[in-house]
Amino acid sequence: MVFPLETVEKIELKAGVNFEKNIITDLSYLKRLVFPATAKSIDSYAVERCPNLVEVIIPKGCTYNTDSFYQCNANLKITEK
Repeated sequence: MVFPLETVEKIELKAGVNFEKNIITDLSYLKRLVFPATAKSIDSYAVERCPNLVEVIIPKGCTYNTDSFYQCNANLKITEK
């Protein structure tokens, strides 16, 4: 069974170190995003136009900018674990 990507509510990225611009865009149903323990940096505009994104989990020490999560929910909570 195939699900349309635009209806996905949670994404857990499994690998990667540096996350560049436009890795995730225009996912209006996305609510939760988890970066892998290997993540070191999240560039500006890496995640764009995900208006319902309310929770992002990143590993401790991972760097990101204020615009790494551009045009996402104003109440977005970023948690370092």
